[in-house]
Amino acid sequence: MIPTGHLLAFALLSFALIVIPGPNVMFVISRSLQLGRAAGVGTAFGGQAGVYLQVVAVAFGVGALVEQSVAVFIGIAAVSDAAWAVAAGSARAWLGRSPRRMELIGGTSGLVMIGLGASLAITGRRD
Repeated sequence: MIPTGHLLAFALLSFALIVIPGPNVMFVISRSLQLGRAAGVGTAFGGQAGVYLQVVAVAFGVGALVEQSVAVFIGIAAVSDAAWAVAAGSARAWLGRSPRRMELIGGTSGLVMIGLGASLAITGRRD
Protein backbone atom coordinates (compact mmCIF):
# COMPACT_ATOMS: atom_id res chain seq x y z
CA MET A 1 0.00 0.00 0.00
CA ILE A 2 1.27 3.46 -0.88
CA PRO A 3 1.62 5.80 2.14
CA THR A 4 -0.99 8.56 2.18
CA GLY A 5 1.66 11.30 2.18
CA HIS A 6 3.26 9.88 -0.97
CA LEU A 7 -0.11 9.56 -2.68
CA LEU A 8 -1.04 13.14 -1.81
CA ALA A 9 2.32 14.46 -3.03
CA PHE A 10 1.94 12.49 -6.26
CA ALA A 11 -1.60 13.80 -6.79
CA LEU A 12 -0.57 17.43 -6.19
CA LEU A 13 2.47 17.22 -8.46
CA SER A 14 0.45 15.43 -11.15
CA PHE A 15 -2.20 18.15 -10.95
CA ALA A 16 0.44 20.88 -11.39
CA LEU A 17 2.02 19.10 -14.37
CA ILE A 18 -1.35 18.48 -16.02
CA VAL A 19 -2.71 22.01 -15.59
CA ILE A 20 0.37 23.75 -17.09
CA PRO A 21 -0.38 24.34 -20.79
CA GLY A 22 1.64 22.22 -23.19
CA PRO A 23 1.46 21.38 -26.90
CA ASN A 24 -1.90 19.61 -26.52
CA VAL A 25 -3.43 22.67 -24.88
CA MET A 26 -1.97 24.92 -27.57
CA PHE A 27 -3.64 22.70 -30.18
CA VAL A 28 -6.94 22.80 -28.29
CA ILE A 29 -6.73 26.60 -28.05
CA SER A 30 -5.99 27.00 -31.77
CA ARG A 31 -8.93 24.72 -32.69
CA SER A 32 -11.19 26.71 -30.34
CA LEU A 33 -10.08 30.00 -31.85
CA GLN A 34 -10.57 28.74 -35.40
CA LEU A 35 -13.73 26.65 -35.02
CA GLY A 36 -15.35 27.58 -31.69
CA ARG A 37 -16.00 26.02 -28.31
CA ALA A 38 -17.53 22.75 -29.45
CA ALA A 39 -14.55 21.91 -31.68
CA GLY A 40 -12.15 22.85 -28.89
CA VAL A 41 -13.87 20.70 -26.29
CA GLY A 42 -14.09 17.84 -28.80
CA THR A 43 -10.38 18.22 -29.51
CA ALA A 44 -9.61 18.19 -25.78
CA PHE A 45 -11.53 14.97 -25.23
CA GLY A 46 -10.10 13.41 -28.39
CA GLY A 47 -6.59 14.19 -27.19
CA GLN A 48 -7.37 12.66 -23.84
CA ALA A 49 -8.68 9.52 -25.53
CA GLY A 50 -5.25 9.18 -27.13
CA VAL A 51 -3.53 9.76 -23.82
CA TYR A 52 -5.79 7.15 -22.25
CA LEU A 53 -4.64 4.56 -24.77
CA GLN A 54 -1.02 5.43 -24.00
CA VAL A 55 -1.61 5.09 -20.28
CA VAL A 56 -3.27 1.71 -20.74
CA ALA A 57 -0.30 0.52 -22.82
CA VAL A 58 2.17 1.77 -20.20
CA ALA A 59 0.16 0.15 -17.41
CA PHE A 60 0.71 -3.26 -18.94
CA GLY A 61 4.48 -2.80 -18.75
CA VAL A 62 5.16 -0.39 -15.91
CA GLY A 63 3.02 -1.50 -13.03
CA ALA A 64 0.79 -0.44 -10.23
CA LEU A 65 1.63 3.28 -9.99
CA VAL A 66 0.31 4.19 -13.43
CA GLU A 67 -2.44 1.62 -13.21
CA GLN A 68 -3.81 3.12 -9.98
CA SER A 69 -3.48 6.76 -11.04
CA VAL A 70 -4.95 6.53 -14.54
CA ALA A 71 -8.48 7.58 -13.54
CA VAL A 72 -7.24 10.63 -11.63
CA PHE A 73 -4.79 11.59 -14.41
CA ILE A 74 -7.42 11.34 -17.17
CA GLY A 75 -10.10 13.14 -15.04
CA ILE A 76 -7.83 16.14 -14.23
CA ALA A 77 -6.41 16.36 -17.77
CA ALA A 78 -9.81 16.27 -19.46
CA VAL A 79 -11.24 18.97 -17.20
CA SER A 80 -8.15 21.16 -17.59
CA ASP A 81 -8.05 20.88 -21.38
CA ALA A 82 -11.79 21.50 -21.62
CA ALA A 83 -11.44 24.61 -19.44
CA TRP A 84 -8.73 25.95 -21.79
CA ALA A 85 -11.04 25.19 -24.74
CA VAL A 86 -13.92 27.12 -23.20
CA ALA A 87 -11.65 30.09 -22.41
CA ALA A 88 -10.19 30.13 -25.93
CA GLY A 89 -13.62 29.75 -27.49
CA SER A 90 -14.78 32.75 -25.48
CA ALA A 91 -11.76 34.78 -26.62
CA ARG A 92 -12.55 33.83 -30.21
CA ALA A 93 -15.40 36.36 -30.40
CA TRP A 94 -13.05 39.23 -29.58
CA LEU A 95 -10.24 37.95 -31.78
CA GLY A 96 -12.62 37.18 -34.65
CA ARG A 97 -13.55 40.82 -35.05
CA SER A 98 -10.17 41.45 -36.63
CA PRO A 99 -8.78 39.24 -39.40
CA ARG A 100 -5.32 40.58 -38.57
CA ARG A 101 -5.58 39.30 -34.98
CA MET A 102 -6.51 35.84 -36.25
CA GLU A 103 -3.54 35.85 -38.64
CA LEU A 104 -1.20 36.80 -35.78
CA ILE A 105 -2.57 34.03 -33.55
CA GLY A 106 -2.16 31.44 -36.31
CA GLY A 107 1.35 32.62 -37.15
CA THR A 108 2.42 32.71 -33.52
CA SER A 109 1.07 29.21 -32.90
CA GLY A 110 2.99 27.93 -35.92
CA LEU A 111 6.20 29.58 -34.76
CA VAL A 112 5.83 28.09 -31.29
CA MET A 113 5.41 24.60 -32.73
CA ILE A 114 8.41 25.10 -35.05
CA GLY A 115 10.46 26.33 -32.08
CA LEU A 116 9.52 23.28 -30.02
CA GLY A 117 10.44 20.97 -32.89
CA ALA A 118 13.75 22.74 -33.53
CA SER A 119 14.60 22.63 -29.84
CA LEU A 120 13.99 18.88 -29.75
CA ALA A 121 16.00 18.36 -32.94
CA ILE A 122 18.97 20.35 -31.64
CA THR A 123 19.13 19.02 -28.08
CA GLY A 124 18.15 15.41 -28.78
CA ARG A 125 18.19 12.73 -26.13
CA ARG A 126 21.08 12.58 -23.71
CA ASP A 127 20.88 8.89 -22.86
